Amino acid sequence: MQSTKKQEFVDSVSANMLGVYESDSTADQAYLYDRPPIRYDSVDPELSILKRSYGSKISVFGKLPKSAIKIPRFDNGTTTPDFIFKIESNNKPTYLIIETKAENMRIGDEEIRIIQQKYFDHLKESGVYYRMATSEQEVHDLINKLENGEIS
Repeated sequence: MQSTKKQEFVDSVSANMLGVYESDSTADQAYLYDRPPIRYDSVDPELSILKRSYGSKISVFGKLPKSAIKIPRFDNGTTTPDFIFKIESNNKPTYLIIETKAENMRIGDEEIRIIQQKYFDHLKESGVYYRMATSEQEVHDLINKLENGEIS
């Protein structure tokens, strides 16, 4: 019988698992990781998302480490979304998972969106929502829609 290793939460994450570039700190105190600096993989939209202030309804947000959630792909690889936001509303937390892409998406980006969407659709009843976003304004709008009950 093959044994499986129980995965535990960790106290620290290698900075390279969050992003290859670094910038000055975000002003938002809800940001998950110690700072400065903040780490990201793309200026648009990742850095813009990290630098934005989201208000009191967001209790915590952060960039997901690479391979934090290993969603299988058809080519034997895996995919992990980019961000998570915990939204406090009606005494029940809601989680928004975001995959970011530049507006000029590559051919494989739509496949990644479909794979991740199917995976996270199974978690909606637990208050987990998934969306792809191409700008920090789009993320802000999605958060507002979740807060107002406009997304189900």
